[in-house]
Amino acid sequence: MSRYYALTFDIDLFDYISGGSRDEVMLFFSRLDEVIDCPWEFKATWFIRLDSQLSTLFSRPDYLLTAYADLWRELEDKGHELAWHHHAYEMAPDGHWRPNTVPVSVCRDLELCLPAALRYGFRSVRLGWGFQSNETMKFLDEAGFMADSSAIPRPNYHWAPNSGDWSLTPLAAYRPSLADYRVPGLPALSIVEVPLTTVPLQVPTDTENSVRRYINPAYSSEYFQLALRQAEPLEIVTLICHPYEVLPHPIGHQLVAFDFEFFLSNLHYLHRLGLKPLTISEVAARLMEKGTPGSRPN
Repeated sequence: MSRYYALTFDIDLFDYISGGSRDEVMLFFSRLDEVIDCPWEFKATWFIRLDSQLSTLFSRPDYLLTAYADLWRELEDKGHELAWHHHAYEMAPDGHWRPNTVPVSVCRDLELCLPAALRYGFRSVRLGWGFQSNETMKFLDEAGFMADSSAIPRPNYHWAPNSGDWSLTPLAAYRPSLADYRVPGLPALSIVEVPLTTVPLQVPTDTENSVRRYINPAYSSEYFQLALRQAEPLEIVTLICHPYEVLPHPIGHQLVAFDFEFFLSNLHYLHRLGLKPLTISEVAARLMEKGTPGSRPN
């Protein structure tokens, strides 16, 4: 059986390690040619933020897409996928931004930004923090998106309170049930959910047993290879990385190496294992080609 990996990058402008805002795009792209020009096939899906908070901070929701238009065009020309990354923020009474997790309100924000997202021809979506709901999934389905990749199949851990409980969600791509976006079922939506691959990956400071984590090529090689071994039964492994995670960082982390050489080495390891790259929309297309019982036609 052929095996594949779907590498995704979240362009957040937010550093979850130190909690600050960070524009890492140019620093990362200054070395990206070392990956793009590697001697084996390489492509990824780039989830680029486009939302109302960026409109407030930078006067337009598609700031990142216009500020780095040449970079995105180069990636598209090389077969990469550009996709919509939406963070639903709201201003708290204390003047600080906080995640908005009220489905009706998030849908309103998605609707405000939808025309801009459609202009860029995005086919795939990822909501920030792994958030989804029946209402938001239905909105994205009706808007015509091919795939969502927000799901993080694991319990709702206390350190990630906004991501919801995806513990029922399978690791393989599926068409969400109209009644429960977290699982396949009938009647089904047309949009395909492509979950991040999570595996049990323990670190010494964990206060819970068998913590499930997504797989990140910015991990130190030991943890990255261990995670991939855990995912060996899967045909498609969906990975996630944030560009700043491969750059030097003043605050350490038990999993993330913050080293571009580790990142390159991990990509090389994927190649040595024989895994072939897919974009998120290509993963969705494979499911559509196979057909799923009860799915409504496109």
